[in-house]
This record gives sequence, structure tokens and C-alpha cells, in this order.
Amino acid sequence: MKKILFISLLLLGTIVLSSCGMSESEDEVETNNNQTEEQQDELQNNQEENNESTENTSNEKEDGNSNRHENTDNTSEEQPNLNSNHSDEQNTNLFDKERAEVVLTDYKEAFNKIINNTTDNQMLLEFGTKQDLVEHFKDFMSEDLAQSMTDTYFQEKQDGLYIVPMDAPIFLQEEEPFALSKPDDETATVVQERKNELMGHVKVEYTLTKNNDSWVIDDIKTTELD
Repeated sequence: MKKILFISLLLLGTIVLSSCGMSESEDEVETNNNQTEEQQDELQNNQEENNESTENTSNEKEDGNSNRHENTDNTSEEQPNLNSNHSDEQNTNLFDKERAEVVLTDYKEAFNKIINNTTDNQMLLEFGTKQDLVEHFKDFMSEDLAQSMTDTYFQEKQDGLYIVPMDAPIFLQEEEPFALSKPDDETATVVQERKNELMGHVKVEYTLTKNNDSWVIDDIKTTELD
């Protein structure tokens, strides 16, 4: 009987110790789990902070690049195009035989267009007064020459402007040789000899002047050579 009681107590003690051990193990496991969760949370927070820091750094770089790009664009816009201005100035000052021929050809075509646009009785269709015609001629010649050409070749009446029957002005013959001289940057002279039965042998001298950025005819002189 005493042996049985002793064995029972021994078994009871073993069970109690086992229960305590299990309880401690569970507490340890729970503690470890809590620590693991805390470590995971801390790692996640650190990762988020790193991501935010990386994003901020990237944005700062982008802003810096954008500002540098804008500054570069502004600098480019503010800098004057010296080469372009220099080129325009050179083109304006350059006046050769080809350009002189263009000026004189435009003058001839403008005059012929006017006298070819008339009624059967030689009344101009495009212009009604001498003043209108003078203003038009000023695109191709000086104001004095425009007034002289208008008074010489056209007559103003009550019903309109008429052509005066007479020989037309002497125009440059592009297919014939001519000489160009340029005494200064504002003046040029074109000289061409003409010879035919109608006008004889003459020398025609065209004086061209620079008017702002354009060249116009300022005077026309004819000299008999024979």
C-alpha cells in the first residue's frame, strides 16, 4: 500500500513538472514570436523610411536637373544671335550687279504693268489719281523721281488717270552688258550703252540709293554719244 501511494505521488509530481515545463515553453515561444513581430515591424519601418529617403533624393535630383535645364534655356534665349545680326548686316551692305539688275527689272515691270492695265482709251484701271500713282512708284524709286515720272507720262482728268502718248522710258536691257560702280554704301550707279534707230547711240546712267533696307532708283540720265 505504501509503495502504491509512493508511486502515485511520484507520477503526480512528474505530471506537475511537465505542465510547468510546457507552460514555460509556451511563454518562451510567445515571447519569441512577439520579438520576431517587433523585428519585422522595425525592418518594415526602416525599409519605408529608406524608400521615402530614396524618393526624396530622386525628386531633388529631378528638380535640380529641371532647374539647370531651365537656366540653360533662359541663358540661350537671353543671348543675342550675333551671327544672325552680322549676317543680315552683310546681306544689306552687299550690292552687286545681280542685285542691281533685280532693282531695275522690278522698276520696268511695275511701269509696264500699269500701262498695260488700261481701257481702250488709255485710262488706267488700277489708279485714279496722280497721288495714288506716286505712292505706288515710291516702292521702286525716290519720291522726286516718282513725281517726275507721273507728271511726264500720265495726265489726270475728272474721270480718271490717262497715259500721255509718248515713248516709254529707257529701261535696262538685262541681256546686254552694263557697268556697276558703288562709290559708297548708300549709292550705286549702273551705266549701259544703247544703240538703235529710234534712240540713236546713247549712254543711260541709273543712280540707285539705299532707302532703309531697300534699294530704289533715284535718278535716270541719258547722254548722246554720237
